[in-house]
Amino acid sequence: MLETKNSAKLFKQFKVGGISFLKSLKDGKATESEILDFKLAKNSQPPLETEDKSNFSKAISGFSNTAGGVLAWGIYCAKDGKGEDCVLDCRPIDNVSVIKTEAEQFLSQCSSPAVQGVEFHCVFENESKASGYLIMHIPKSAVLIESVFKKNKGFYERSGTSFVEMSAQRLVAKAKHKPFSKVLAPYLRFTAFYIGILISLLIGVILGVAVTNEASYQRGFAAGRQEARSEKSKEASGEARPASKRNLP
Repeated sequence: MLETKNSAKLFKQFKVGGISFLKSLKDGKATESEILDFKLAKNSQPPLETEDKSNFSKAISGFSNTAGGVLAWGIYCAKDGKGEDCVLDCRPIDNVSVIKTEAEQFLSQCSSPAVQGVEFHCVFENESKASGYLIMHIPKSAVLIESVFKKNKGFYERSGTSFVEMSAQRLVAKAKHKPFSKVLAPYLRFTAFYIGILISLLIGVILGVAVTNEASYQRGFAAGRQEARSEKSKEASGEARPASKRNLP
């Protein structure tokens, strides 16, 4: 039976059960839940397409802002003849290990802040270990996670079997249930980083101005001394001429 409460236990079911567990989802007409979402890759082979990245980023934000969850790629879920939404087919992804690598690399780009502790696991269709399914475990986050992917920017949460964008009121309500320091922590770190850069730039400007002023002062002082020497030299020359005239016979 599929775990419906604890996302870590559900992820373990996929890892331990392997391909036989995946096939049983179709036979048992398994359904999505608050902690489980099924997705098909846009294409049966790499690379990740825009639609895949959109689904990925929405799941990252939605699951992490709720109770965590498992995203299973390569599982076709739709309404059956009775109108029930369930698993109808398993469609493996070619070179699933490549897709796994791409997903791992995209993880740090799809949300703000980046979600920590996301796990990836490949379930291979056969011993060739080429085609298979990508299973992701997204843990619950202590801070609110925003999807920053261009097609679906915003804060999402899992509601039933869907990811929905949180309204401003819902976002405030969510934030109230999290420690204030944890809500702001990632943003304060980024702010502190940029403030540090700004302070460094200001110090550089101030030092640059000080050095420029000091150089100007030194040049002015040197010019003044040179001018004073010139004046003294002229005065000395002027006194010397009359004296030489008086000594003439």
